[in-house]
Amino acid sequence: MKVAVGTKNPNKVDAVREVFSDYFEVEVVGVKAASGVADQPMDEDTMITGCINRARNARDSENADFGVGIEAGVRPTNRTLSGYTAVTWCAIIDGDNVLLGSGPQFEWPASFIKGLKGGKELGTIADELSGEKGLNRRGGMISLVTGGKMVRKDLNTAAVRSAIIPLVSKQLYLGD
Repeated sequence: MKVAVGTKNPNKVDAVREVFSDYFEVEVVGVKAASGVADQPMDEDTMITGCINRARNARDSENADFGVGIEAGVRPTNRTLSGYTAVTWCAIIDGDNVLLGSGPQFEWPASFIKGLKGGKELGTIADELSGEKGLNRRGGMISLVTGGKMVRKDLNTAAVRSAIIPLVSKQLYLGD
């Protein structure tokens, strides 16, 4: 089975490889795939659209059995300190079905949201706050705010695990 992931980001590709290999003999390849949405999604619909587009584009470009797209961003959330939570969405496409899942949601500090609304991408904010370049490709902002107890790959893995559920429980979800 061949799975094409709509990114070359090692955190995302490794998360997909880890989850799919729990269930299948699999070859996982990361490919550059357009999301068709803003670089920094600020609502859930944009994140879902982005991960579906990445999954479809990756699958088509590699003629793979499955395409996987992962898109993270923030969404308006009532009753939070900043008014926003961060979430990662995953789409798995097999040609007939779009399977969606998300990872844990958690609140971002108001200062992060202010930077995002000011046009900065989360990776830039992460680099500025951490003093490290490329934090988003390693532990991510979640690593910074949790003192390293949770890293970006954890969020990506959770989203892929959620999205794959109908595939590994086909009889319940797809009638196969």
